Amino acid sequence: MKIVYQLSGVPFGDGDQQAAGGLRVEGDLDQALTYAQRAKQLLPQLNEISDTLGWIYLKKNLTDNAIETFSDIVTKQPQHSTYRYHLGMAYVQKGDKLKASQELQKALKSNPPKDERDKIEQLLQKLG
Repeated sequence: MKIVYQLSGVPFGDGDQQAAGGLRVEGDLDQALTYAQRAKQLLPQLNEISDTLGWIYLKKNLTDNAIETFSDIVTKQPQHSTYRYHLGMAYVQKGDKLKASQELQKALKSNPPKDERDKIEQLLQKLG
């Protein structure tokens, strides 16, 4: 657990809140990626670390890596709304509106917290 605590204190990338892990994304994404990859090596069973890694991939426009990472954790925890939301965001970034919409709808069915629900609904509206 120590690496998760240390990882949570690391600045991550441009001011966005990484929802599942509660990490702030500010600063050097390359350094954040290195830390997250190392954390995943040490604690591969923690989906929160994989989610953070996927989020960094998304922020670095490594969309295929993000989709692979988010898909893996969605397979492990299909009812986790945040993971489905993040997978949907990755599909949006890739330009796959159909898969994005499907994942976002599944995220809504998983009873997300209100603030996340609002973001999912806004994204679905943008997709049309």
